[in-house]
Amino acid sequence: MRDAYEQIVEEGFVVIGVSTEANLSQKSLVEYADRNDFKWRFALASVPWVEAVVAFYGSQAIVPPSTPHFILSADGELGPLRVGIKSGNEILSELRAAE
Repeated sequence: MRDAYEQIVEEGFVVIGVSTEANLSQKSLVEYADRNDFKWRFALASVPWVEAVVAFYGSQAIVPPSTPHFILSADGELGPLRVGIKSGNEILSELRAAE
């Protein structure tokens, strides 16, 4: 993601990393992003958000080691759940295909 982030943003996409860890503080999340030089936005998921994502995609959607990700289009349509580590180019291709 880091290698393609600037290009992703230049093409008009927004990236948001969402932490589903129940006891993670905002400060810890900011420190994590800073320590890893992640430039995109991060959010802490609320319990209702996590429940809605699990109801829609299943529990695999909130298992961080599987690197779950999905695309939300500008008109609010949710794309399929994808898992696995992807290169920046693979992510960019997924975003372009979802337009």
